Amino acid sequence: MLCGCSPQKVAMPAPPDRIVEPSSEAYHALLAKVNRLSTSSGTFSLAVTECEITSYLAHATSPSAVKRITVWFESTGAHVATTLSLTGGSARVHATLSASAHDGTAAIELGQATWNGRPIPRFVMASIQEALNDALSDAQLGIAVSDIAFSEGSLTVAGVPQ
Repeated sequence: MLCGCSPQKVAMPAPPDRIVEPSSEAYHALLAKVNRLSTSSGTFSLAVTECEITSYLAHATSPSAVKRITVWFESTGAHVATTLSLTGGSARVHATLSASAHDGTAAIELGQATWNGRPIPRFVMASIQEALNDALSDAQLGIAVSDIAFSEGSLTVAGVPQ
């Protein structure tokens, strides 16, 4: 710590009071929805539930230091919370984010984030945000995203196959 200062806990919007349990069925349902995009023509609208994205991320991060990940969708964006298993203990990470479409690509904007209730510095958040957006750009999903809309419990992505 610089100057003997310790970071203060930050008041952050609480995640919704909904239990989101990952499941194999939700994981496979999301994969099937995404696979159908490759055979679609014209515009599409892909609705993703909290359970589906939580299940996908739980599957994608297993096995790893991520021990529990949950995503909640609200009209203003998303909350993501996870517990990381670290040498000598664990850490609880909570972040808010939003997403939008720009020039056919999805873009993520991180809001606030905490590590065990303490704010994550903005320069760290900027690096994480840049890495997420670079990964989205590099993914070459074969779609041009025209809109991203959040609502309670779901996220809808609209676009056209490329």
